[in-house]
Amino acid sequence: MSYNYSNDLKKIVINYLNQSKQKNIFFADSVKKYNQKQFVSKVFKYKNELNKIWKNTKNRSVGILLDRSIDYIAIIMATWLCEGYYVPLSTVSPKKNTNYQIKNSNLSLIVSKKNGLVKFKKILTKPKKDLAKKIDIAYIIFTSGSTGQKKGVIIKKSSFINYVNNLRKVFEKKTKPKSILINGEMTFDISLADFAFAFIFNAGLSITNDSRNLISLIFMLSKYKINSLYVVPSTLEKISVFLKKNKNYDFSNTIQINCGGELLSYKLVNDVKKIFKNADFYNFYGPTEFTINATYHKIDLNRHYASDTIPIGKTLPNINYIIKKRKKNDTQGELLLSGDQLMYGYTNAKNPFFRSDKQIYYKTGDLVYENKNDGLYFVSREKDYIKHLGYRINLENIQKIISKKCNIECKVVYKNNKLIGFIKSKKKISSNEILNKIKPLLEIYEIPNQYIFIKNFFYTSSGKIDTPKMIKKYIE
Repeated sequence: MSYNYSNDLKKIVINYLNQSKQKNIFFADSVKKYNQKQFVSKVFKYKNELNKIWKNTKNRSVGILLDRSIDYIAIIMATWLCEGYYVPLSTVSPKKNTNYQIKNSNLSLIVSKKNGLVKFKKILTKPKKDLAKKIDIAYIIFTSGSTGQKKGVIIKKSSFINYVNNLRKVFEKKTKPKSILINGEMTFDISLADFAFAFIFNAGLSITNDSRNLISLIFMLSKYKINSLYVVPSTLEKISVFLKKNKNYDFSNTIQINCGGELLSYKLVNDVKKIFKNADFYNFYGPTEFTINATYHKIDLNRHYASDTIPIGKTLPNINYIIKKRKKNDTQGELLLSGDQLMYGYTNAKNPFFRSDKQIYYKTGDLVYENKNDGLYFVSREKDYIKHLGYRINLENIQKIISKKCNIECKVVYKNNKLIGFIKSKKKISSNEILNKIKPLLEIYEIPNQYIFIKNFFYTSSGKIDTPKMIKKYIE
């Protein structure tokens, strides 16, 4: 009989709620600030509601379809206290995508708001055998795959606990923030990195009302004197641009800034350090399939790096890796990860595992090279994926949807932190027409920021679209 990690995760949550009483910490969203007692009261209120609903069922699973608020955080903790698992669902996703995720997660409940009140609604889904047997699931997050449908990544409670413990070994003697601001999308596991740090440091959690609302982020960071922030580099760049023009904010209390999800440049960190003068900066890397983060690097602005981009660094404890090269003399190769943070598998796809020396590795699809001093450097994706706002995005799938739905030819590229669609069409079509047709099919972060209408694509001698040439002519 396998070990039940539900009790271990319950202990982490209970210990966090109890320890925070002694730390005088606070919790906040864009509407209200809560003390520790008020927050704990919310957690146990939802715990009691869930236990009543789940009294006679083994399927303790809930899809969270809420706007960002302190209730969202409380329901996640309440779910874990009830030995259940959750699936973050986006309120702005196409309904078709949401229904697909509900169906593939074996959910028994949906939590949403009606007339300003949090409501739990029972749902009936056809049981999936693998999920029904696994009581060890902490959460399921859907991420882009090689096909149109997103893949449901099943993260066990044991994997999440191991991530917290591995992170603790590295950070428990470093900077100790007592307040953390969640700005990442709840459907993206960057938010769970904030939960992990909160558990390690017994720190309070606050949450912005919209991960894309820069004003909300800056206002809360300054008003509540937040100690720690985790953002993708493109958001960090927007913060830098905004604060160069608006200098009436105090960030002296911000002592830790974590980055991940995209390439991070030395120049950007150097610019932002002038704003967050007291902060230590860390660069993290990790695919959703390997529970949040696998590597980390503390940035030292007083030294020279081997590249203009910051390394993704060295692995957390208890993680092994292989750099799988195509040729023996190659300087780079695909990163394969193995260890106690590995996902259980997908809800709706085959597992991309690789076996070597009796160990199971996850094939990341990311090309890296290694430097003795800095550890690993990210180079690019092997496949037609990019990282945009921290999300893994399939460009080919986006352009297929646009081409088919709008009856046009489309090539989507990623440049200057933007998704740009090159459009070739026999008929006249506007950007708004394209948006209206694709909005029900794509997530907000998958919709191009800009369209460039051209008479003809450029092609290489082999007949493929010459993307670099089009970028050079129309963008650079």
